[in-house]
Amino acid sequence: YARNFKKCKAQLTASLYKFYNETIFKNKVWWSMLLESNRYGCACTSKTKDEKRTNCYNSVDVCLMHGTERLRDTLVHEMCHAATWLINGQRDGHGRLWQLYARTATLVHPELPTVSRCHTYNITFKYRYECTRCKNSIGRHSKSLDTERFVCALCQGRFVLLPPEGRDGTPVTSRALTPFTRFVKEQYGTTRSARPDSSHADIMRILGEQFSKTRLQ
Repeated sequence: YARNFKKCKAQLTASLYKFYNETIFKNKVWWSMLLESNRYGCACTSKTKDEKRTNCYNSVDVCLMHGTERLRDTLVHEMCHAATWLINGQRDGHGRLWQLYARTATLVHPELPTVSRCHTYNITFKYRYECTRCKNSIGRHSKSLDTERFVCALCQGRFVLLPPEGRDGTPVTSRALTPFTRFVKEQYGTTRSARPDSSHADIMRILGEQFSKTRLQ
C-alpha cells in the first residue's frame, strides 16, 4: 500500500474501515465513504425527528492524504465522530462521547498514535497566493482564487500567484524545453491549420519528420 498509495487508496480505505469497524465499533458504524471529495469530515443526517441515526457521510480529502499514516489517522478520527451519532444518536463534536471512542481506539490498538482532536501534520498546497502589501499567504489545491475579486483579509491588499511548490514546500522549478518540444510548440499551430483533417498523431509524426530534417541541415 505504501509504495502504490495513489492506486490503492480506495482499497486501503475500505480495508481500514472494515478493520476498525470490527475491532473498535463492533460493526455498529455504517458509512457512506465519499473518497473523491475535496474535504474531510463527518456529516450526520436523519429523515425525521423520530427517525434518528439514519445516515452518516464521511469524506476524506484526496489532496491531503499523501500517505498511509495520514489516511489511517484521519479515518479512525472521523469514525469516532460517526459512532457518536450512529450508536448514541448525538452530534457530539469533540465532546465526551467522541473522547470515549477515541480512548477506546487507542486501547484496542495501542500501536496507533493517540487519536487527537486536531491533526498534527502540515498541509502542503500546490498553489500559494501572496499579498503584495503585507506578504500574508494562503494555499489552494487548484488555481481557484479570483485575484480580481478577493483581497487580503488583513490589509485589503491584492494577491498574486506564487510559483508552484512541491510537497516539501520548496518551489518547483520548470524544466527547460528540449529542442524538439520547443519546435513542436512553435510549429504545431501552423501545421494543424494546414491539415485540419489530420489527427494529433499524424501531426506529431509530420513534425517529427520536419524536425529530423532540420537537425540534418
